[in-house]
Amino acid sequence: MTESTTDTVIKQMEEVDVLPYEDTGNEEQVTHIINPPLNLHIWKIGMSSQDVVDIARSRRQEVTALCGYKFLPELNPDKFPACAPCMDKAAELIRGLR
Repeated sequence: MTESTTDTVIKQMEEVDVLPYEDTGNEEQVTHIINPPLNLHIWKIGMSSQDVVDIARSRRQEVTALCGYKFLPELNPDKFPACAPCMDKAAELIRGLR
């Protein structure tokens, strides 16, 4: 029996050592929404945005957000408000699916 792409992705994710988040006092920081297809250097079929972030964080690779901002995911996204341009783009994408 051959291994499915999803099984391969799950194995890859299990092998990733996710680094701890760094802490910063930057109150102007925002949380961006990752767009997996804009991150084809990491993304594989079956991976979620969180999978992309975890791999990028562990490998210190840059990712691209929906708004186009490129960054290394090092900070805890739960500590910051959402990026307004990312939210607008996400709403556009969701409206387009209907």
